[in-house]
Amino acid sequence: MEELSLNEINEKLIENYQTQVDILKSMIADRDKLISMYERQLLIQDKHIEIINEEIKKISEKWID
Repeated sequence: MEELSLNEINEKLIENYQTQVDILKSMIADRDKLISMYERQLLIQDKHIEIINEEIKKISEKWID
């Protein structure tokens, strides 16, 4: 096995570090996308719940009348 100079070792470490940073950035971006999707889904669910509650209110008012 060939021995590496200190500069070569440092370059390999820097490359490894940059790869790790890139992976972490990608993970953060994916996490942010998932959070955004989840927030949108919650808003959609809230809207559906509002619509259902309005329909229930209308139906119950008809039954009361």
